Amino acid sequence: MSSCCNTNTDTNINSYAAAPITIALVGNPNVGKSAFFSRLTGVGVEVSNYPGTTVEIIKGTLKHVGESINVVDLPGIYSLSVSTEDERAAMKYLIRERPDVVINIIDATRLARNLNLTLQLLEIDIPMVVALNQIDAAEQMGIKIDVEALEAELGVPVIPTIAIRGKGIDTALHRAIEVIRPLPVDLPQCGRKRRRRCQVKYDDHVEQAIEKIREQIPDISRGICIRALEGDRDFIEGFCEYPEQVMEAASIPPRIEETHGQPIKDTIIKDRYGEAGAIELTAYKKRQVPRQFIDRVDEILTSGRWGLPIFAVLMLVMFYMVFKVGGYLEIHIIDIFQTYLITPVSLALSGVHPLVVSAIIFGLLGLEAGLAIVIPFIGTFYIFLSVMEDTGYLPRAAFLLDRYMHKLGLHGRAIIPMLLGYGCNVPAIIAARTLNTHRERIITIAMVALTPCSARTVIIMGLVGVFVGFWAAMS
Repeated sequence: MSSCCNTNTDTNINSYAAAPITIALVGNPNVGKSAFFSRLTGVGVEVSNYPGTTVEIIKGTLKHVGESINVVDLPGIYSLSVSTEDERAAMKYLIRERPDVVINIIDATRLARNLNLTLQLLEIDIPMVVALNQIDAAEQMGIKIDVEALEAELGVPVIPTIAIRGKGIDTALHRAIEVIRPLPVDLPQCGRKRRRRCQVKYDDHVEQAIEKIREQIPDISRGICIRALEGDRDFIEGFCEYPEQVMEAASIPPRIEETHGQPIKDTIIKDRYGEAGAIELTAYKKRQVPRQFIDRVDEILTSGRWGLPIFAVLMLVMFYMVFKVGGYLEIHIIDIFQTYLITPVSLALSGVHPLVVSAIIFGLLGLEAGLAIVIPFIGTFYIFLSVMEDTGYLPRAAFLLDRYMHKLGLHGRAIIPMLLGYGCNVPAIIAARTLNTHRERIITIAMVALTPCSARTVIIMGLVGVFVGFWAAMS
């Protein structure tokens, strides 16, 4: 790095005009990043409606107005502060790979909450475009967002989009390229002057601390100062050549935190959310709309009175159908094996040594047992699980059970890998990676590993039914 801590990436950008552009998609979970990525690149990414869909960094390529573009779909995050595995993965990419431009995808129906991340991205000076996604859902909720006012407040281009339909995707991509490179003269330019990027006005004590750091290290950027005051060593080490010098300069006199009665990091976060709320008031208007049927259903499914009984009934119906449909398919798979494979093979090997015949037949019986148990029950379970996911019931179940999961040291979203575990433990353990803390992941993985999947449950119930009795198996 030529400069100790300057994060500005606009310098000398034209000297790399022939190099491919790297665009990073950054946003909160469940804002439509995966749909946005799929529309841009044509790469199929699972588009799900519960947090944690993107647990790895996914890359795709495309061509646009003669430019080669690499698009990177980062995990959904709420903040640049590293507190989850998703945030750690996203932060590592932003630090190490330094994308040319960021498309920050925000949910138009939850503007203030999403703007917290937007303001943090603005502080690190990476060229940026904001995609205001789910604008159609916002309109249905009676929300009207003044895009020009929001763009003026943030100081970066803001493009309304509906990612799932592909609306506004090309415009967002066009503006992202335009932010870092002048487009050819025969292509339309945006015609808007670049505004000064939004800069959060923090508490006076925080601003004084920022000035103190800049006095000691003149070429340091404001964004680095703020991250240093928050104590984000990983970020500082990634962006600075002399991180120890920066962290030492950012040491806060105890009296500042005593004055506020809270750590300076909390003061910074509070001020940032305050700025996000102020921006929302400027650009956001909401009118009253009649309650729709789906709103009433949502209220019932998440209510304490009706939510739990409905969840219990759905689970009973699902497990009943898994065993009913699975048992039906199991019988037919066994019949097919016996009729078209095992019996013909036995007849064909009638003159072969009995040991060879036994080895082959027992091998086929093992294959039959595996397919007859695994495919019918696990397949049926995942069909029901996908229905619950696509209808939006899974996140509502996670919300409903959150209070009860706390007694196990978990949050509501842990119910998702637990349900997956009933289908198969392996994807359930992989899904546990999306949980926030190491402790939650360990508890969830242990519970999943000790819970029999649907295929093992069939065997357990069969053995108990034979040796103990029917009602013992059902209990």
